[in-house]
Amino acid sequence: MVDLGSLGGTLAGYGGNNQQGALNNRGQVVGLSTLSGDQITDPFFWDGATLIDLFTTTRGANPVTANALNDSGEIVGTAIFSDRSIADAYVWRNGVAKDLGTVGDDCFSEAFAINSRRQVVGQSFSCVSNTLRSFLWENGSIVDLSAISSPNILELIDTTAINDRGEIGGVGVPPGCPNLSDAICGHAFILIPVCADGNEGCADAPLDPAMAAQSGRSQGTAAHAMTRQELNAFRERISRMSGRNRRERRP
Repeated sequence: MVDLGSLGGTLAGYGGNNQQGALNNRGQVVGLSTLSGDQITDPFFWDGATLIDLFTTTRGANPVTANALNDSGEIVGTAIFSDRSIADAYVWRNGVAKDLGTVGDDCFSEAFAINSRRQVVGQSFSCVSNTLRSFLWENGSIVDLSAISSPNILELIDTTAINDRGEIGGVGVPPGCPNLSDAICGHAFILIPVCADGNEGCADAPLDPAMAAQSGRSQGTAAHAMTRQELNAFRERISRMSGRNRRERRP
């Protein structure tokens, strides 16, 4: 067992109400650590020798979460960019964060998984209509997964995994689910990339340019309305960002 240390606080690997962190096949680690005084948490990257504060050392943005990393050491999460009012999903590579944007006119996004092809999945949120969308980002384009999945039998709530074959996993809900709550009637799903001829195995094929343009220009397909719990989690996340991950105190 190797003690990775912390960023000056007494807790590392735990952030807010959710465990966050990941490990790749090179033994590199990402997670969250409190700073001195245990009032603020920053995301960290352990490169095998040094614990790096991603919030303070990243060029181009200030990462707030570090949710996953691939074997190339590329990290994804959500970060504060100087030209954004809230935060966007990012890919971190060699100390620099790239803004992945949002779907349509959404105002906030977060990435949850990345594969070795640098394909990223996550969620995009609207601050106007309180809706969320699951997205796929690759080669500079972001698309609404509900718009490109067929048959569209589930509303995609949480999209949290993508493997090197481009297969995407998460949780969705069928039509008629009360309050669209995955806690009540959530179904696991897997999305499998297919070629134009219907055969599987086209993870390397480029996204349909028309679909990518539509996702980048407008909201397109109907979005899932956030449940009260999801809305509260969204507000908590935004509040945590504005306070730079201030930890919740409990008696």
